[in-house]
Amino acid sequence: MTRAAGDSTAYTVPALARWCRGGGAIVAGTEGAYGVLAWIRAPRTVTPGPYPIVARGDTAAVRGAVVAVRFLTHEIAHGFALDSGTLTLTAAGPRLAGRIEGQGLDAGFAARTPVTVLIDSVTPGADTVKCGVAS
Repeated sequence: MTRAAGDSTAYTVPALARWCRGGGAIVAGTEGAYGVLAWIRAPRTVTPGPYPIVARGDTAAVRGAVVAVRFLTHEIAHGFALDSGTLTLTAAGPRLAGRIEGQGLDAGFAARTPVTVLIDSVTPGADTVKCGVAS
């Protein structure tokens, strides 16, 4: 992730993926205080291509991605949802791969923080999970 004036935080976390019942997928990676969660919303099958970043409760967008990140900077925890940008899948099928580029409001820095996340070829598990927004 990159912040103003070239300041950045880079980390690698092991990722897991699951197909969503009814379409879409979840990609999650965590290790300690570091993590990323991406819900790839698709009406049926997840296909390669761009998925705009949407808000968690957005019911109008059929295709999109909900993304959140967390990390430490100088032992201070940060975490936020992205509110703009794109998740671009370069592979979808037996393996998911792609790139997330976006930004969100990081209250810890009191600023909008740009984020880049690489999804490096993750194989979704055989089981499916229920994906959706609880009201």
